[in-house]
Amino acid sequence: MDSKIETKEKKIIKAVVKRKTAREYAFALTYERLVVGERNEFSKEVAAGNLENQAEFFIKVLDATDNNFDFLSSAIAKFSKGFSLSRMAKVDLALILVASAEILFLEDIPSLVAVNEALELSKRYSSEKSTKFIHGVLSSIIKEKEELLKEIQ
Repeated sequence: MDSKIETKEKKIIKAVVKRKTAREYAFALTYERLVVGERNEFSKEVAAGNLENQAEFFIKVLDATDNNFDFLSSAIAKFSKGFSLSRMAKVDLALILVASAEILFLEDIPSLVAVNEALELSKRYSSEKSTKFIHGVLSSIIKEKEELLKEIQ
């Protein structure tokens, strides 16, 4: 009986780790888009191929970000007091874009999970100061979620 529980726990942990990886890939491709100026379908296909059973989640997150890119950028600009998008670090903007897409368009992902994952990635790829900034912008997006969704309809 205990071995069955351990096996189930291991499967859950593996799924969580793979989702983290899928989210990190979505962040990386969003960053690539910000640097290059356009989507890269080849990178998307390669990343999806590396993710096995989390490819669907990766594509869902990336598509929500890409398909709503202009709207998300506008919302982020609204809440990033004192920073225009052009002044914002591209790493930070990519993290906020992905998390915002999850918060606003992927109902099966709790907002706090999206924020936490963005903050964890910011600790790896950005600075402590940026982590606080990202948290502030995402908190504002959560507070104004209903109003933002009305704008897009």
